[in-house]
Amino acid sequence: MTQYHRVTPPWSLSGRDLRTLMRRHRVTIRLLAQRMDIPMTRVRYRRLHGIEDWPLMRDWVQAITGVDPGAVPHPVHQSRPAEMSAP
Repeated sequence: MTQYHRVTPPWSLSGRDLRTLMRRHRVTIRLLAQRMDIPMTRVRYRRLHGIEDWPLMRDWVQAITGVDPGAVPHPVHQSRPAEMSAP
């Protein structure tokens, strides 16, 4: 029987990592919910299930640490100009 597993992107944040980050920066569930203007139940949910979406994770990390984590961690591929692609 084949086991199915989710492939998480390298920039994802597991629930365990999120809890560790909150503890390291001394941010409580209540404080984070107030900073992000979301219900405390959503903070608890993310602490259990983690975050896989980069823009969402960026907002959470910034709310916890107070520092903007920056742009997308992977390069954006651009197509080559038309005159360069001709043989």
